[in-house]
Amino acid sequence: MDFPKQIKKIIPCLFCCAFTGWLYSPVSAQQTGEAKGYVYGPSNEPIAHATVSLEGRQTETLTNEDGYFIFDNLPFGTYPAHIRMVGYQTLISKIIVRPDAVNGMRFTINPNPQMLSPVTVTAEKKQADMQKVPLPLTVISGRQIEERNIREVSDLLLASPNTMTFNAGAPTLNLISIRGVATYTTDPAIGVYVDGVPMFDGYSSSIQLQNIDRVEVLRGPQGTLYGRTGLGGVINIITRSPTNVTQGFASVGLSNYGSQQYALGFSGPLVKNKLFAGISALYDTRNGYFKNLYTGKDFDKPRTYTMAMLT
Repeated sequence: MDFPKQIKKIIPCLFCCAFTGWLYSPVSAQQTGEAKGYVYGPSNEPIAHATVSLEGRQTETLTNEDGYFIFDNLPFGTYPAHIRMVGYQTLISKIIVRPDAVNGMRFTINPNPQMLSPVTVTAEKKQADMQKVPLPLTVISGRQIEERNIREVSDLLLASPNTMTFNAGAPTLNLISIRGVATYTTDPAIGVYVDGVPMFDGYSSSIQLQNIDRVEVLRGPQGTLYGRTGLGGVINIITRSPTNVTQGFASVGLSNYGSQQYALGFSGPLVKNKLFAGISALYDTRNGYFKNLYTGKDFDKPRTYTMAMLT
């Protein structure tokens, strides 16, 4: 069979390339290996579910119940490794991948001595450590309220599980439901308390939040301590108490639909170490979502004025 001269010249080159690829393919396959090891605690106990990640490579893995981990198909070399576990200090070490590596490497991580500061609550009408209160409880701090721009109680419930609000028709009548328990009247099944004072109406969910220390959301029946409005749960609002430190705040908030909010507050000592006082005020308004076609005015344009004094 006759081939053109150009094809006859190409055929030897093809055979040469194929032979070269076959010759060097085993060498290329040997350039990757496994990285495996164990993660232990200071008492030689295996640490399960610790995260092991390799710097410079978008890959990480978790240790199993024996503290064992493995990475496959890694090029030979040395990799900076980060080993992390909740409650333990992050360990930065090195993982070596080489042909003669048989046994896994061993890493030891130490507990983190830093502890979270305790959260004091008054869910049982007395101050106690949150972790020692036998109630399903969520605490939202005043700082979280400010950072999330939470304006009223109905917005606050988005940060608490098993809770929701729904509008009952009026702009400021938002009924609260906790664990599916709610009422459709102005005599709510969810109690709202401000510094221990009950708000006995359905409009309490629209209370404007300002100068707040924390909010406690208690889920489940609380009638023993809070009476008839604690059938489904209780929302306990605690405002900031004035202290010996003279301080104040001011804020302005603007949003869509012409929403405006202005807040101002001041607190300090009247008699040092004996008598303290504070005052705060808030104005909140927005345009309505609906328009009265007869009058041409907004149907639901709320305006809220709030003032509080503490001693």
